[in-house]
Amino acid sequence: MNSIPKSLSGYDLITIAKEWHYDHYIKGTNAAFYYTLNLLQEENFIKEIGSSKEGNRPEQTIYKITSRGKQELKEQISHFLNTSQEQYYEIDSVTPFILQFGASCGKDVLLKSLNTLIKARKKSYKHINEGEQLVKTHPFYGVSPFIILPLKHAEFQNDAEIRWLEYFKEIVQNIDNFEENYQQSVKLSMEIKNGEKKQKFS
Repeated sequence: MNSIPKSLSGYDLITIAKEWHYDHYIKGTNAAFYYTLNLLQEENFIKEIGSSKEGNRPEQTIYKITSRGKQELKEQISHFLNTSQEQYYEIDSVTPFILQFGASCGKDVLLKSLNTLIKARKKSYKHINEGEQLVKTHPFYGVSPFIILPLKHAEFQNDAEIRWLEYFKEIVQNIDNFEENYQQSVKLSMEIKNGEKKQKFS
C-alpha cells in the first residue's frame, strides 16, 4: 500500500485528481470530497497527523491511512476485482427508436446530431490523453505505474464509442432517398458489416 509516497491533505488529493484529468470519471464537489474524508476519519480508516500552510491558502489538515484503513482498502479492492460491472449508455437504449422513426427527423438532422456526439467524444478523448501524459511525468508514477490504468480504461471506452458512432454515421450517410429507403438500407448495411466481421475473425 505504498502507492502514495507521502501523507497528503484533502486539497493535495483534489489537486492531483484534477491535474491527472481524473475528473473525466470522478464526479463530485469539493464539499462532497471533504465530507467523505470526515466519514473515513470517523470510521478510523484515516487519521490526522498534522497540518501545513502555504502562502495565503487556508491551513490544510494532513491525513494518513491507518492499519484498519489498509485492511478495508484491500477488501474493497478484492470486491471490485471480483465484480463484473455492466456499462450502460443512454444512446444505446434509444438507437432502435432513432432509426425506426428516423424518417420523421430526416437524414440531415441525424447526421448533425451524430457529428456533435463524435466531436464531444473526441474532445473527451483528447482530455484523457492529456491526463495520461501528466500522470507519466508525476513522481507518483515512478512509485506505482498502475495509477494510469483508470485513464487507459476511459481511453479504450471512448475509442470504442467513437468507432461505434462513426459506424452509425456511415450507415446513415450511405442511405439514398432516406425517407423511403432507410429501414431496408440499415438492414443491408448491418448484413454486410456482420459478414465482413465473421470473415475477419473466422
